[in-house]
Amino acid sequence: MLKYKTYYNINKFKLFDWLTIGYVSIWIALILVFHQRITSSVTFLALHIGVLFSIILLAGLTPTTTILKIVRRWYQFMLVPLFFAALHYLIPALHPGNIDFELIRIDYLILGTHPTVWFEKFHHQWMTEILQISYLGFYILGFAVAIPLYIQNKIAEYDRLAFSILLTFYLSYIGYLAFPALGPRFFLAHLQNFPISGSSVYSAVSHALNDLENIQWDAFPSGHIAITLIFSRFLFLYLRRTFYITLPLVILLVISTVYLRYHYLVDILAGFLLYGMVTWIDRRIYCP
Repeated sequence: MLKYKTYYNINKFKLFDWLTIGYVSIWIALILVFHQRITSSVTFLALHIGVLFSIILLAGLTPTTTILKIVRRWYQFMLVPLFFAALHYLIPALHPGNIDFELIRIDYLILGTHPTVWFEKFHHQWMTEILQISYLGFYILGFAVAIPLYIQNKIAEYDRLAFSILLTFYLSYIGYLAFPALGPRFFLAHLQNFPISGSSVYSAVSHALNDLENIQWDAFPSGHIAITLIFSRFLFLYLRRTFYITLPLVILLVISTVYLRYHYLVDILAGFLLYGMVTWIDRRIYCP
């Protein structure tokens, strides 16, 4: 009997593949419905459809080369920055306006002051440097958990991590669309007594982030906080020693989001709530 290999099989789709397909499909539907509001809507539609078919093609393949194997395992994280960049153009078109003043009022109702203004009493050049570097710990934590699981060939754990990370990103992106907000560095600048100052590290990093992110309506909920907590949770589950080593970084990162005027306090609280929601879903799926 002639034997042959099947190089494509829909049963090879991972849960995070279906999750990404669902996210892209939502945006395709939104672009179709609101195409008259979106500049270059045909281009955005074509790009999203192209990504959708690429995922469908890639997810069912049996990789036969090292490069294809790497792409198959990591493609979902490569798409996240592209999805984020698209929000800069799509959110203002679909949901013009913002909720910054509502978030400011909630913060003031909770604390009786503006958190970013209150943090000025702790302002110091070295504090700024430390917290700006800690803010970048978001990326360090991601590599610290994903790469070891990948290298150790812990496929089930890696897939579970990918699902939780992507679910958190996608829910936060939908949150940005539903509740667009720029953050206190734009809307509370007139109340701040002085600009944040640091040495060359702070200046370089803050300018780089502004250039990379452009102006994004990504304050609420704080995906930065939610994703960081997801990373930390998986370090606790699978890489306990690394979890304890990076715990101070996580704490400083949470503080940095307000100190550096990227987020309102209510954004942080929403980030914790988003983390709790994703964790609940994760447990329902993977630990029934």
